[in-house]
Amino acid sequence: MNKLALHFGAGNIGRGFIAPVLKENNYDVIFVDIDKSLINKIKKEKHFDIKLIESKNLYKSVENIDGINLSDEEELNKALNQCSLVTTSVGPNHVGEVLKIVINNTKNRELNFIAFENQYRSSTTSKIKCDYKENNIKFTDVVVDKIIPKQESNELDIFVEEYGMILIDENHEKIFKESEIVRYGDYEYEFRKNFGC
Repeated sequence: MNKLALHFGAGNIGRGFIAPVLKENNYDVIFVDIDKSLINKIKKEKHFDIKLIESKNLYKSVENIDGINLSDEEELNKALNQCSLVTTSVGPNHVGEVLKIVINNTKNRELNFIAFENQYRSSTTSKIKCDYKENNIKFTDVVVDKIIPKQESNELDIFVEEYGMILIDENHEKIFKESEIVRYGDYEYEFRKNFGC
């Protein structure tokens, strides 16, 4: 039986980059987003294709997905109490809001939290800002290197460049298996290399 991941942010990065990694690591994926029409489309179609910009060829198919509207508190609470992983691609300014929702709805359940954002140590920074002092949520910092251009249609299918990288802090939880995209290493070095600071 697959584990469940709740991913906040059903936009380009969430669908085109994070969801395939979750699927490859045997997670069922439920997207959470404020965009009702996007969530309705996800709930109806249950899958999307990822295609390469350069060749227009099929790169990956992401199957058996579901969606929850952020305002649907009952469904969201139910999913939060079933998942073992919460991930985000909502923009750095909104990660704290997501974490507050997670904290308020999971009580003492153990789960992992990963913010896939272009921000220095976004996961642990959010933990500090929310003044979270319990131990049941484990925070993992990652560096994400992926550009997905603005899409030309409103379809769920998405066009991406082939290159992408997720560097996970080698001192944090080993949640994902290593692959062409995912690796473990020196967070500080990788962040400075990618963001020039």
